[in-house]
Amino acid sequence: MASPHAESFYCISEESLSPDYRKIYTGTCIGCAAVGLAGSLTQVISLRGLWNYTPRSTNRNHFLPNVSVIFFLAVADLLACTAVITRSVTLAIIPPPRVDNDQLYPSSQLVVDIGAPMQSFLQFFFLATYFWTFFYALDIYLQLTKRSVSNMAYHVFTWLAAGILTGFSEFIVFFEVGFPCADSLRVTLAHMATYIPIAFVMLANPIIYVLSYSKLKKVLRRQGVYGHAQHQQMTDVTRKFSAYVVIFWICWLPSIATGVYLRVEGVRGSFPFSLWMLTAILNPLQGFFNCFIYGIGSEMAKSMQTADRKVRDSESLSASPAPQQRHNHRRAKSLSTQRTLPSVAGSAAGKLSRSSISPSASNSIHFGSSASVSTERTPLLETDGPKMETSVSTY
Repeated sequence: MASPHAESFYCISEESLSPDYRKIYTGTCIGCAAVGLAGSLTQVISLRGLWNYTPRSTNRNHFLPNVSVIFFLAVADLLACTAVITRSVTLAIIPPPRVDNDQLYPSSQLVVDIGAPMQSFLQFFFLATYFWTFFYALDIYLQLTKRSVSNMAYHVFTWLAAGILTGFSEFIVFFEVGFPCADSLRVTLAHMATYIPIAFVMLANPIIYVLSYSKLKKVLRRQGVYGHAQHQQMTDVTRKFSAYVVIFWICWLPSIATGVYLRVEGVRGSFPFSLWMLTAILNPLQGFFNCFIYGIGSEMAKSMQTADRKVRDSESLSASPAPQQRHNHRRAKSLSTQRTLPSVAGSAAGKLSRSSISPSASNSIHFGSSASVSTERTPLLETDGPKMETSVSTY
């Protein structure tokens, strides 16, 4: 966490970090944390109106970014960078710890009263960023497998786990009154509460993204068409998944190296200054990198609007007959009508030809209940004899 040391940060001796290196280190921490803070603040501002967005449908063949997870990842990054800046300023102005019988003691009790809560604050929010990064990957896989977990469950686990691990770390360091600058074994145990979650996310996220990639590819192939567009989609997904994993590894691999070095050495001593600088540069920049790989509000709003429009189109199509179905229905009805009319006319004409028409009182002949033939004598020409005009009417 931007501090590869075997002691509490307010117990860093001149042997571990000389005064000149201390200035370089704290200045680098402040500068990189300011950049990370700017990136995370950009995300928080752009996502403030979208963080509680819920998609119209979870039954989809692609994944949407969980804006709530990204928003609170940015919030945790923002507060962690703020803690890095505050701690670095404090480290630059407080005097080094005093040595008494080979035991380090803080220069004053005020340093402990300020430093201990500050260190806990920093550890808590960095731990939260690890868990939010993990849950973002998990949420993608759950979407593709048509399963879901409420965002409230993510919140409960993240903040509760971060609080428990932070409390455990502080208890390990402070449970023995009178020795606030704990020995290396106790601080090593305290640091394990940070290194183990980092290592877990480093190993778990690549596996989850590989499973998500395989699931998405199966879904696309199941649709029966896997052409250039689908291939390009899978290429974009591969790049995005790889960016999530690579950025997290870049930012936190120096901290894992610190844990390994601490475990191998096992005693308080001097870390390579290059390791100090790597953690000072890369740890706080996580918020800056996340702003680019996870995106900002305008990009997410566009993708979510597109997804909602597809859902609305799908719902409207399912509620009304398809155009082709409507066309087939009209065509079948037309053909049925065309077949019915000639048969009716032919039947009527046949019956008419077989009937003998004779004048009657009503001058009409009825065909069942559907047709009648009426006769009317009409002189067509004055010089001709009487002629007969016949009409067929249907009831």
